[in-house]
Parts: sequence; C-alpha cells; structure tokens
Amino acid sequence: MYERQNITVSFARETLKKAKVIAASQDTSVSEILRNLLEDYVRQHDSYERARDSYLAILRDKKGYRLGTDGQATWKRGDLHERA
Repeated sequence: MYERQNITVSFARETLKKAKVIAASQDTSVSEILRNLLEDYVRQHDSYERARDSYLAILRDKKGYRLGTDGQATWKRGDLHERA
C-alpha cells in the first residue's frame, strides 16, 4: 500500500453537502469517493500514455507501420471511387 498524503480541496458548500449525503447513503466517506475517482483518473491517464508510447514506438520502427503495400499503391484513385 502506498503512503498517503493529505491535501486541501475546496468545493461549493451545496456540492459538499450533497456529496456527504450521497457518501452516507453508500456507507462511505467523501474522502473515499474522491480517492477512488482520482485513482481511476490516474489509471486511465497511465493507460493512455502506455498505448500512445506503444503506438509511437511502432511508428519509429525502421519498418514503420506496415500497411501491406510496401509503399506502392496498386490502384488508381479513380478506381477506388468507381470513376470512369
């Protein structure tokens, strides 16, 4: 488990009141709700960064991103649009 650190956050009074009611109805605390939300947010960000880094590594590879054409188009633009 990670060591925890306290922070100070301010909310509109009415928002905090409603959050406390919701937390109590779920048998939890506002702190726990915020902690879970922030942990999920960080996890999603980390997942995005890993996916982005993986994709960029493919693009940086000397072979590049393989489209199966070896850089040569075997068709004409008009053929793709069924133009005569």
